[in-house]
Formats: sequence, C-alpha cells, structure tokens
Amino acid sequence: MKRLRLEFEVVTPMFLGGASPFGEAEIRPPSIKGLLRWWFRALGGSKEWEARLFGATGGKASKSRVQIRVIPGQTFRVKKAKKERFSGELGYLGYGPIGWDKEARGMVNQRSFIEPGSTFSLQVDTLNLKQRDYYALLLSIWALINFGGIGSRSRRGWGSVRIIEAPEVEYLQWNFQTSEEFYRYLPKFLNKVQKIFVAFPEFPEYTAFSRKTEILIGEEFVNQGETLSNIGKTIIKFRNRKYYHDIKRLMEEAGKKPDRLSYQWKPTGNNTQYSSPVPKAIFGLPNNYMSRTRRGDRNQPTQYPWQISVGAIQIYGNKKEDINRRASPLLIKIAKWENGNYSWIVTYLPSKFLPDGAILKLSFPKGGLPDIRRTRDQRLIDLHAKLKDKIITANPPNFGLLDEFVRELEEEGPFVFYITEVSL
Repeated sequence: MKRLRLEFEVVTPMFLGGASPFGEAEIRPPSIKGLLRWWFRALGGSKEWEARLFGATGGKASKSRVQIRVIPGQTFRVKKAKKERFSGELGYLGYGPIGWDKEARGMVNQRSFIEPGSTFSLQVDTLNLKQRDYYALLLSIWALINFGGIGSRSRRGWGSVRIIEAPEVEYLQWNFQTSEEFYRYLPKFLNKVQKIFVAFPEFPEYTAFSRKTEILIGEEFVNQGETLSNIGKTIIKFRNRKYYHDIKRLMEEAGKKPDRLSYQWKPTGNNTQYSSPVPKAIFGLPNNYMSRTRRGDRNQPTQYPWQISVGAIQIYGNKKEDINRRASPLLIKIAKWENGNYSWIVTYLPSKFLPDGAILKLSFPKGGLPDIRRTRDQRLIDLHAKLKDKIITANPPNFGLLDEFVRELEEEGPFVFYITEVSL
C-alpha cells in the first residue's frame, strides 16, 4: 500500500452538503472520489480502466484500489445558511446555493458553506497500483485542483481549492508563484497526460480534453471575491445581449396555434448563424428565459409577457425521453497563487452537445405566465390558457455563440493556452 497526504486550503466558498444537501456543509470521501473519476475520464481514461482503478458495481463488480480519507484542519470553518450576503454577479454564478431573500432584500446563501481559508487534508491510500495507474491518479488530482472545484456550482468558480503541501509527490509541480508560472507549466502537464492516457481526440463524445480545448487565465486580483466578480460580470454582460428575437416570434406563433401541442421551430433573423432560436442554450441546460418587462402598466401593457424553460428531448421512434441537464462546456476555477494574488481560470471543453436525435424542448410555466394571477386583462388570461400545456421543439445550437464568448474572454486575460500547442 502506498499513502499520499495532501493538504488543501479552500479558496472560494464551498457548498458541499453532508447526508442532507441542506444540512451543515462537510467534505465527504465519496464526493472527492466521484470528482476524481470525472477528471480521470476527462483526461482520457476509459470506463474499463476507471472501473479497475476506482471500483465498479453491477455485473463486473470490482473493489476500488483508491481509498480516501478527509481530515479537517484546525482552521476549518462553516458558515450557516442565510448568514452571508453576496453581490448580484456572485449570486448569478452561485444560483441555487445562493438566492434572493425577501427579509434580507438581497442575495444570501441558502445553504451552509465551508469558508475560504479553511484547511483540510486528503489521505489517499492506493492498493497494488502499477506505475501508470498511480501517475493517472496523480494527474486526475492535479486537474481537479487546478481546473475544477468541489461541491455545488464548482463549474462556476465555487469550491475552488489550492494545495498547500504535497511532500510525497515529485512527479508534478503543485504550487505556482504567479499566473505566468502556471501558464508556462501547462505544456509539461498536458504532455504527461498524453503519455499516460491517450492522444487528445478531435471532438469527444462527452466533456473531455480534446484538440479544441482552450485554457484561459485572467489577470491577477488581490482577493477571491473581486476575482469571482470580474468573471461573473463578464459572463452576465455577454449573456444579457438580446437573442430573444426568435423566442418572441415563437411565443406569438404558439399563441395563434392552440390546436398544435408540439411543432418544430427553425431559427430566423439574427439567430440563423447559430442554427437555433435559443443559441444561449449552448451554455448548458436547463436554460430559462423571461421578458424584462413582464407586467407593463395601464397605459402601455406588455404585449407578450413571457417565460420559457429550455431543456432537451431525445426521440426513439415513437418514444421520447427528456434530457434534464447538459453541463456547460465552460469550467471556471479561482486560483490563489503563492504571491497572495488570485486569478480566474476558464477551461473550455467543447464536446458533443446532445445525443443523436435529440432536440431542444421549450415549455411554458405550468403555474402561469409571470404575474398572470395579478392581471384582469382577458387577453393575457386567454394567452396563458393556450400556452400552459404547450411544448415546442427547436433545433439545437451550434458552438458559434460560445466560441464568440471565448474570443472576447481572451481579451480579458493575459494568457491563453491552446491545447494544439502540445505535442509529444
């Protein structure tokens, strides 16, 4: 048996529930192992290799060769639910664990979280691992630390950690003085990945490193909150641009055709280049849209107060299966450097967006359009009656809009690394 002990510091609030998601936040070994399995696959590990290394259940059950123990540090601190206020952009990045509170009249944490500055250790015991397996495990740990996070909304910068000490490991560099030093090290790390795993594919079937992967590193800030706010404002500014032209037309057409419960809508106008009437769905599903002026007033009532939820559906002959989630291809991590500064790191991992035969599914809220219960406008009441049970299908988006965002993000930060620069 070989034992590793790695010590970590929490960089951004970590929303990680215990036995109950809404109980006191705690770090549990199954959560860490699940993340390591994900990063193992993202680096190119096969399902068979994953089962052999981390264990499997079912017909070919096997015992895990990796055992993990979490040891809280002396500075391990937990903030209780509704005890911290957050700005609008942080609430946007942390939507779910962070939400609007009527009493506080602001965005507060709906769940408890592990506070930044908290420390903990991982004790990793490995059983009868070959050298290649051991190196694959180390690379997965490194990727989790430097590209991802732990807990809810970790793809949006929450739950980021940094390693304080890794005394037993010389295979990889774990600490970096500046963002530039980290950037200079990326080719070495990715070369090791290719030697241990496989060559990066052109376009993977699932979220993973490929020849289209980009790693973007922002400028250095003096604290983690300012760093998160910077990337949050950048995303909000981009996503607030108006791509509603087709959705408004869809709303109008759906209201005119109450006899048709489902039909396919093709993009028109400004959204044609993205192949979909809802191009921002490429940022991940589910995706919700609503009009800015939902109520209007007596003098100028809102013509179409609308709200639409976007998911996906896969069609097998006469059968249909809902696809409730599709994670964003953008992963945000907040890094803390040895010089005390912070930077955001965005890893862009484009892959097949939806399975073959899947299309977008747009639906209206069952409880009614926004503020429908407050209106006496019979026109709106009739419109709601037509739309409440209607489902509209639409073409999936291409990666055009997301590529545009990445191009703009490149201008925000000093370092951009294209994985095509890596060669064996």
